[in-house]
Amino acid sequence: MAIRSKLLSAVFISSGFLKLAGPKFVRARFARWHYPDWFRIAIGVWEVEAGASLSSGNRNATLVINDNAGTNSESISLTGKML
Repeated sequence: MAIRSKLLSAVFISSGFLKLAGPKFVRARFARWHYPDWFRIAIGVWEVEAGASLSSGNRNATLVINDNAGTNSESISLTGKML
């Protein structure tokens, strides 16, 4: 089980750094999918964080985004335990 976690961690981290570096082919794919450039960077950061979390042995995941500014109230939450 630990070997699979380390391998998956390496995949996430390398993929994340590739998105952060932003070579031409990665930028072209995100442009083809009509995603803004900041989205590529956000995905890269999240992938590096996920890989670091896996390699450290942290199996709890929590994501909470609250935006209560203005009239609309938005909330996104993800909690769980990775097996």
